[in-house]
Amino acid sequence: MKMRWIVGGLLWASFYLQAAAQEYKLWYDEPAQVWTEALPLGNGRLGAMVFGNPGVEHIQLNEETIWAGRPNNNANPNALEYIPKVRQLVFEGKYLEAQTLATEKVMAKTNSGMPYQSFGDLHISFPGHTRYSDYYRELSLDSARTIVRYKVDGVTYQRETLTSFADQVVMVRLTASQPGKITCNASLTTPHQDVMVATEGEEVTLSGVSSWHEGLKGKVEFQGRMAARTQGGIRSCRDGV
Repeated sequence: MKMRWIVGGLLWASFYLQAAAQEYKLWYDEPAQVWTEALPLGNGRLGAMVFGNPGVEHIQLNEETIWAGRPNNNANPNALEYIPKVRQLVFEGKYLEAQTLATEKVMAKTNSGMPYQSFGDLHISFPGHTRYSDYYRELSLDSARTIVRYKVDGVTYQRETLTSFADQVVMVRLTASQPGKITCNASLTTPHQDVMVATEGEEVTLSGVSSWHEGLKGKVEFQGRMAARTQGGIRSCRDGV
Protein backbone atom coordinates (compact mmCIF):
# COMPACT_ATOMS: atom_id res chain seq x y z
CA MET A 1 0.00 0.00 0.00
CA LYS A 2 1.22 3.52 -0.78
CA MET A 3 0.05 6.70 0.87
CA ARG A 4 0.74 10.34 0.11
CA TRP A 5 0.06 13.16 2.56
CA ILE A 6 -0.42 16.68 1.27
CA VAL A 7 -0.06 19.55 3.71
CA GLY A 8 -0.43 23.27 3.07
CA GLY A 9 1.68 25.31 5.35
CA LEU A 10 12.17 28.16 5.23
CA LEU A 11 14.17 27.87 7.70
CA TRP A 12 17.77 26.78 7.90
CA ALA A 13 19.84 24.31 9.89
CA SER A 14 23.54 23.60 10.22
CA PHE A 15 24.72 20.58 8.28
CA TYR A 16 27.62 18.78 6.63
CA LEU A 17 27.94 18.11 2.89
CA GLN A 18 28.95 14.83 1.31
CA ALA A 19 29.60 14.28 -2.40
CA ALA A 20 29.77 10.80 -3.91
CA ALA A 21 29.57 10.00 -7.61
CA GLN A 22 28.20 13.50 -8.30
CA GLU A 23 25.41 12.95 -5.79
CA TYR A 24 25.05 15.69 -3.19
CA LYS A 25 23.26 14.86 0.04
CA LEU A 26 23.28 15.10 3.81
CA TRP A 27 22.76 11.78 5.55
CA TYR A 28 22.35 10.57 9.13
CA ASP A 29 21.91 7.30 10.99
CA GLU A 30 19.49 8.60 13.64
CA PRO A 31 16.42 10.87 13.87
CA ALA A 32 16.68 14.56 14.72
CA GLN A 33 16.44 15.25 18.44
CA VAL A 34 16.16 19.06 18.22
CA TRP A 35 15.00 21.56 15.62
CA THR A 36 18.50 22.39 14.36
CA GLU A 37 19.05 18.70 13.50
CA ALA A 38 15.88 18.48 11.37
CA LEU A 39 16.21 18.63 7.57
CA PRO A 40 15.01 21.84 5.84
CA LEU A 41 12.80 22.01 2.75
CA GLY A 42 11.07 24.96 1.12
CA ASN A 43 9.68 26.39 -2.11
CA GLY A 44 10.10 30.10 -1.34
CA ARG A 45 6.71 30.49 0.36
CA LEU A 46 6.24 27.24 2.29
CA GLY A 47 8.87 25.75 4.56
CA ALA A 48 9.25 22.44 6.39
CA MET A 49 11.67 21.00 8.94
CA VAL A 50 11.59 17.18 8.84
CA PHE A 51 12.67 15.38 12.04
CA GLY A 52 12.42 11.78 10.77
CA ASN A 53 11.32 9.97 13.93
CA PRO A 54 9.98 6.50 13.01
CA GLY A 55 7.36 6.30 15.78
CA VAL A 56 5.97 9.82 15.33
CA GLU A 57 7.10 11.84 12.36
CA HIS A 58 7.33 15.54 13.18
CA ILE A 59 7.31 18.16 10.43
CA GLN A 60 7.40 21.79 11.50
CA LEU A 61 5.68 24.02 8.93
CA ASN A 62 6.08 27.68 7.93
CA GLU A 63 4.29 30.08 5.60
CA GLU A 64 5.89 33.39 4.66
CA THR A 65 3.04 35.75 5.61
CA ILE A 66 2.47 34.61 9.22
CA TRP A 67 3.76 37.28 11.59
CA ALA A 68 2.84 38.03 15.19
CA GLY A 69 1.03 41.25 16.09
CA ARG A 70 -0.15 43.52 13.34
CA PRO A 71 1.07 46.30 11.03
CA ASN A 72 1.90 49.46 12.97
CA ASN A 73 4.15 52.51 13.00
CA ASN A 74 6.86 52.25 15.63
CA ALA A 75 9.01 55.14 14.42
CA ASN A 76 10.25 57.54 17.10
CA PRO A 77 9.10 61.06 16.14
CA ASN A 78 12.40 62.52 17.48
CA ALA A 79 14.58 60.26 15.32
CA LEU A 80 14.85 62.59 12.32
CA GLU A 81 16.19 65.41 14.49
CA TYR A 82 18.64 63.36 16.55
CA ILE A 83 20.14 60.92 14.01
CA PRO A 84 22.60 63.60 12.72
CA LYS A 85 23.63 64.31 16.32
CA VAL A 86 24.19 60.61 16.99
CA ARG A 87 26.23 60.36 13.79
CA GLN A 88 28.39 63.32 14.83
CA LEU A 89 29.09 61.76 18.24
CA VAL A 90 30.19 58.57 16.51
CA PHE A 91 32.54 60.55 14.23
CA GLU A 92 34.00 62.21 17.33
CA GLY A 93 34.61 58.83 18.95
CA LYS A 94 32.08 59.47 21.72
CA TYR A 95 30.48 56.03 21.37
CA LEU A 96 28.84 55.77 24.78
CA GLU A 97 27.23 59.20 24.38
CA ALA A 98 26.06 58.24 20.90
CA GLN A 99 24.55 55.02 22.18
CA THR A 100 22.78 56.78 25.06
CA LEU A 101 21.35 59.47 22.80
CA ALA A 102 20.19 56.92 20.21
CA THR A 103 18.47 54.88 22.90
CA GLU A 104 16.64 57.93 24.25
CA LYS A 105 15.77 59.75 21.05
CA VAL A 106 15.97 57.33 18.09
CA MET A 107 14.86 53.88 19.21
CA ALA A 108 11.13 53.07 19.10
CA LYS A 109 9.15 53.71 22.27
CA THR A 110 6.30 51.37 21.36
CA ASN A 111 7.68 48.06 20.04
CA SER A 112 10.71 46.52 18.36
CA GLY A 113 8.85 45.21 15.31
CA MET A 114 6.74 42.14 14.63
CA PRO A 115 8.47 38.72 14.55
CA TYR A 116 8.00 35.95 11.99
CA GLN A 117 5.98 33.00 13.29
CA SER A 118 5.65 29.27 12.64
CA PHE A 119 2.45 27.96 11.08
CA GLY A 120 2.51 24.87 13.28
CA ASP A 121 3.38 21.19 13.18
CA LEU A 122 2.32 18.02 11.40
CA HIS A 123 2.57 14.83 13.46
CA ILE A 124 2.15 11.39 11.86
CA SER A 125 2.12 8.52 14.37
CA PHE A 126 2.95 4.94 13.37
CA PRO A 127 1.92 2.30 15.97
CA GLY A 128 4.73 -0.15 16.76
CA HIS A 129 7.42 1.75 14.88
CA THR A 130 9.46 2.60 17.97
CA ARG A 131 11.14 -0.82 17.57
CA TYR A 132 13.07 -0.12 14.36
CA SER A 133 16.44 -1.00 12.83
CA ASP A 134 18.63 -0.04 9.83
CA TYR A 135 17.69 3.62 10.17
CA TYR A 136 18.69 6.09 7.44
CA ARG A 137 17.82 9.78 6.98
CA GLU A 138 18.79 11.93 4.00
CA LEU A 139 18.39 15.36 2.47
CA SER A 140 19.07 15.20 -1.26
CA LEU A 141 20.48 18.49 -2.50
CA ASP A 142 19.94 17.32 -6.09
CA SER A 143 16.22 16.58 -5.83
CA ALA A 144 15.37 18.84 -2.84
CA ARG A 145 13.64 16.06 -0.92
CA THR A 146 14.13 14.22 2.35
CA ILE A 147 14.11 10.44 2.70
CA VAL A 148 13.60 8.51 5.95
CA ARG A 149 14.03 4.74 5.73
CA TYR A 150 14.06 1.97 8.37
CA LYS A 151 12.88 -1.58 9.09
CA VAL A 152 10.23 -2.89 11.49
CA ASP A 153 9.55 -6.65 11.75
CA GLY A 154 11.25 -7.31 8.41
CA VAL A 155 9.32 -4.62 6.54
CA THR A 156 11.17 -1.67 5.03
CA TYR A 157 9.36 1.65 5.40
CA GLN A 158 10.22 4.84 3.55
CA ARG A 159 9.02 8.45 3.75
CA GLU A 160 9.77 11.01 1.08
CA THR A 161 9.00 14.68 1.74
CA LEU A 162 9.21 17.57 -0.71
CA THR A 163 7.82 21.05 -1.28
CA SER A 164 6.25 21.75 -4.65
CA PHE A 165 6.57 25.22 -6.19
CA ALA A 166 4.03 24.48 -8.94
CA ASP A 167 1.38 23.06 -6.61
CA GLN A 168 2.26 25.13 -3.51
CA VAL A 169 2.05 22.17 -1.11
CA VAL A 170 4.26 20.15 1.21
CA MET A 171 3.94 16.46 0.30
CA VAL A 172 4.84 13.31 2.25
CA ARG A 173 4.87 9.97 0.42
CA LEU A 174 4.73 6.83 2.56
CA THR A 175 5.66 3.40 1.16
CA ALA A 176 6.30 -0.10 2.53
CA SER A 177 8.08 -3.12 1.05
CA GLN A 178 5.03 -5.29 1.74
CA PRO A 179 1.36 -4.51 1.00
CA GLY A 180 -1.07 -3.59 3.76
CA LYS A 181 1.64 -2.62 6.27
CA ILE A 182 1.12 1.14 6.65
CA THR A 183 -1.06 2.24 9.56
CA CYS A 184 -0.82 5.81 10.77
CA ASN A 185 -2.67 8.82 12.18
CA ALA A 186 -1.92 12.42 11.21
CA SER A 187 -2.81 15.65 13.00
CA LEU A 188 -2.01 19.37 12.83
CA THR A 189 -1.10 21.53 15.83
CA THR A 190 0.04 25.14 16.24
CA PRO A 191 1.45 27.32 19.04
CA HIS A 192 -0.98 30.14 18.26
CA GLN A 193 -3.87 30.78 20.65
CA ASP A 194 -6.95 31.54 18.56
CA VAL A 195 -7.10 28.28 16.61
CA MET A 196 -9.75 25.89 15.32
CA VAL A 197 -9.00 22.40 13.97
CA ALA A 198 -11.88 20.87 12.02
CA THR A 199 -12.81 18.31 9.38
CA GLU A 200 -14.23 19.37 6.02
CA GLY A 201 -15.15 16.34 3.95
CA GLU A 202 -11.90 14.39 3.56
CA GLU A 203 -9.65 17.26 4.62
CA VAL A 204 -8.42 18.46 8.00
CA THR A 205 -8.23 22.23 8.38
CA LEU A 206 -6.34 24.30 10.90
CA SER A 207 -7.50 27.93 11.01
CA GLY A 208 -6.06 30.57 13.30
CA VAL A 209 -4.96 34.11 14.01
CA SER A 210 -1.37 35.07 14.73
CA SER A 211 -0.27 35.68 18.32
CA TRP A 212 -0.05 38.89 20.36
CA HIS A 213 3.30 40.66 20.49
CA GLU A 214 4.37 43.57 22.69
CA GLY A 215 0.78 44.52 23.45
CA LEU A 216 -0.45 44.28 19.86
CA LYS A 217 -3.12 41.71 19.04
CA GLY A 218 -2.34 39.42 16.11
CA LYS A 219 -4.16 40.30 12.90
CA VAL A 220 -2.86 37.72 10.42
CA GLU A 221 -5.53 35.11 9.69
CA PHE A 222 -4.25 31.83 8.25
CA GLN A 223 -5.43 28.34 7.35
CA GLY A 224 -3.69 25.08 6.47
CA ARG A 225 -5.30 22.00 4.92
CA MET A 226 -4.26 18.35 5.08
CA ALA A 227 -5.52 15.56 2.82
CA ALA A 228 -4.53 11.93 2.21
CA ARG A 229 -4.55 9.87 -0.98
CA THR A 230 -4.11 6.11 -0.77
CA GLN A 231 -3.45 3.24 -3.16
CA GLY A 232 -5.30 0.39 -1.50
CA GLY A 233 -6.26 0.30 2.14
CA ILE A 234 -8.77 2.46 4.03
CA ARG A 235 -8.61 6.09 5.11
CA SER A 236 -10.89 8.13 7.36
CA CYS A 237 -11.03 11.75 8.42
CA ARG A 238 -12.93 12.90 11.51
CA ASP A 239 -12.58 15.14 14.57
CA GLY A 240 -9.69 17.00 12.96
CA VAL A 241 -7.57 13.83 12.50
